[in-house]
Amino acid sequence: MDTLKDKDFLNELKSINSNLINQNKILSVFLIFALSHSDFKSKSTNEIKAIIPNYTEVLRTISENIKWLNYFIYFY
Repeated sequence: MDTLKDKDFLNELKSINSNLINQNKILSVFLIFALSHSDFKSKSTNEIKAIIPNYTEVLRTISENIKWLNYFIYFY
């Protein structure tokens, strides 16, 4: 019976961890756009299109680091 409770507890912790990881991804996107919002106001559409790949790379790196952290926590 205790092992069943332990398994349920671990599953709940994994679910919470997954939700927090998703929240971190969302907040990371908001943070990047909040910090660069004033930059976008002063740039033309072509300038914005030119720098979007840089932002995409930053978001990809953040996502990869979050996945690595999730892997580390899961197996720790």
